[in-house]
Amino acid sequence: MRRILPVVAVSFLLSACPASEPKAPSSEAAGGGTGAGDGTVVFERPDFAKAEVLASPPEGARHVKVEVGRKGYSPNRLQAKAGEVLVLDLVRTADTACGEYVTVYNTPVKKQLPLNETVSLALRMPAEGDVVFSCGMDMMHGMITVQPKGTEGDAPPAEGEPSAKGADSTDQGAAAEP
Repeated sequence: MRRILPVVAVSFLLSACPASEPKAPSSEAAGGGTGAGDGTVVFERPDFAKAEVLASPPEGARHVKVEVGRKGYSPNRLQAKAGEVLVLDLVRTADTACGEYVTVYNTPVKKQLPLNETVSLALRMPAEGDVVFSCGMDMMHGMITVQPKGTEGDAPPAEGEPSAKGADSTDQGAAAEP
C-alpha cells in the first residue's frame, strides 16, 4: 500500500497538467487588434457585465496604467462611467506564467503580455455592472465598476484618489476576487 500511494498521487498530479504546450495565440491575440482570436469567449460569467472591445480607442479616451506583478493587478479596482472608453495600458513586470495573458470576462479577448512591454486594451463600458479582467489562468483578477449615468459619483476618481466606495484606485493589495 505504501508503494502504491505515491504512484497514484504522482499520476493524479500529472493528469492535471496539459499534455502539450499551450497553443500559441493568434497574431491578434499576441498584441495587435482586439485580441479576439477566433471569437470564442474565454471566460463566460453572466453575473458580470460585458464590455465592448475596441480595435483602437477614440481620441481623448482615458488611459489607466495597470501593472501585472507577482501579487496580481495594480490597481486592481477601477471605476468608469457608463459608455466611457477606458484603455488599460497593461505592463507585465514579473516573469510568471500566470500573468502572461489577460482576458476580459464575457468577451473573446485573450492578449499576450510580453515582459516589460505595454499592451493597450480599449474597452467601452456597458450601462452598468462590473467588468472583470483576469489572467489566462483565471487566478488574478481586476474589476472595473461602472457608474450608471445619472447616479451620484458619476465621474470616475482621478488616478491615485480614493473611489466613492472608499477603496484606493492604486490599491497595492491582493487581486480582486470576483
